Amino acid sequence: MVSTIATPKMLVHFTVGGTAEDGQGQAGTTLKANVTATAYWTRTFSWTIEKSVKPDYWEFYPGGYGTSTYTITVTKDGYTDAYFIKGTVSVKNGGNVATENLKIIIELKDGVPPPNDLIATASVDVSSKPVLDPGETGEYQYEIAIPPPIGTGTYKITANVTITNHSGHLGEPYGPSPSATTNLPNSPTLINDVIHVDDTNGGPWTFSSSGSVTYDKTFTCEDEGTNENTATILETGQSASATVTVKCITPPSATISGVKYYDANLNGEWDSGEAGIAGWKIELYRYNDAMGWVPVATAYTGSDGSYTFTVTEAGTYRVVEVMPSGMWVRTAPESGYYVIIVELGQTYTDKDFGNVCLMQGTGGRTLGFWSNKNGQSLITSSDVTELNALNLYNPTGWTYPPFSGDLATEKTQIKNYLLNATGKDMRWMLSAQLLATKLNVLHSFLSGSTIVYVGSSTYVPSGFISIDEIMAKANSALSGASRAEQEYWKNLLDGLNNNRLPFVCTGPCYPIVYP
Repeated sequence: MVSTIATPKMLVHFTVGGTAEDGQGQAGTTLKANVTATAYWTRTFSWTIEKSVKPDYWEFYPGGYGTSTYTITVTKDGYTDAYFIKGTVSVKNGGNVATENLKIIIELKDGVPPPNDLIATASVDVSSKPVLDPGETGEYQYEIAIPPPIGTGTYKITANVTITNHSGHLGEPYGPSPSATTNLPNSPTLINDVIHVDDTNGGPWTFSSSGSVTYDKTFTCEDEGTNENTATILETGQSASATVTVKCITPPSATISGVKYYDANLNGEWDSGEAGIAGWKIELYRYNDAMGWVPVATAYTGSDGSYTFTVTEAGTYRVVEVMPSGMWVRTAPESGYYVIIVELGQTYTDKDFGNVCLMQGTGGRTLGFWSNKNGQSLITSSDVTELNALNLYNPTGWTYPPFSGDLATEKTQIKNYLLNATGKDMRWMLSAQLLATKLNVLHSFLSGSTIVYVGSSTYVPSGFISIDEIMAKANSALSGASRAEQEYWKNLLDGLNNNRLPFVCTGPCYPIVYP
């Protein structure tokens, strides 16, 4: 009798679209798997960073201080391109027993057939879930580099998933091999194209190309010792440091002192009753044969305008006032500094600095105002008398000035005189501007005692002059002065009438602000 043994058939099923599954055979388990793939092209830029500081050494006396300037320099010095594929392999245990010896090998082929050449392989880390219980799914990340040369840009990924207890293949590595294709992008993803630099003392600063940034830090005796500061590129972790060493000394000393005052009477001297200016920066320099004028100490005047420097080394020093923001003008000393040959143990006083502050002129009314109905309505008979006392130019063919008749007629004459004024003969335009300024003063739009800053010139060497003086000089210039002088005073009067000239304030302008 012949017996027949039926041989079991094994069915392997592959799912299109990046998944594969094989059916059950002999005792064991089955797997279902799929794979995803995304191609990347990255361009990673390289950077270097340097940090320096000047001065990097300070010697201070008690109360002294100095400012060092740090420089951070970054250099963008090339890039590296990388081509790789990343994705996920998903594996599901479809059987009734746990998997054994799970492994996943990624194969990379350059494109679709032909030639579909194998160009790289990589093992997938399955340690996050090395054993899959029945019905359990594991997700495993992979990354594989694309070796050069870069081909058409189309690549195929195959994930060879094996276990050693697969149904029908007990004891041997076996499992599904799903595939997926991907294309390289047309342009790279930029990495570290832009960086940010943070620093112990500040930041962050942003760089998209090679460059540098500077900042200042002030040191005192409280910083005695080694002061190291570090700058770091946040994206790469690269860093660079610079060190400032501070030493405090207490040798014999000399003092230099003075007052910053508001020179209200503009005579260049600190007179009784003139206010001190608080918060004004005074700098002290010492002459060095090798380096020239070297800063010794950046002081600020006290509430009474006073300042004092303590000097512990003999030599030649220069005390300098630092002009703040705003409209300030120096009155004394003209140079803005004092040079002092210092001997230790001596006291050097009266190194005073005089200044005044300016404000934009206000109140002036123009020729147009005094010739329109608004200005005309203000003119009085007494005004006409004052105007007729001036040396106003009488143009050829005109019967006025002086202005005469009833008030209405006089107003009309003034209007015509202003509207027809021309610089062809500078005396006429000068007269017109003088007439308008005089009316501005008579009607208290301007004050004749107001001091105006006009800048130093042949006609006003100090640069300061009152409105009354300007009118007097202009009136005098109408009697035979040169055209250049007439034009100079005409321009000043025009500036007053149009509020273009700055006025000297009666007291200090606070706050004192430095840029």
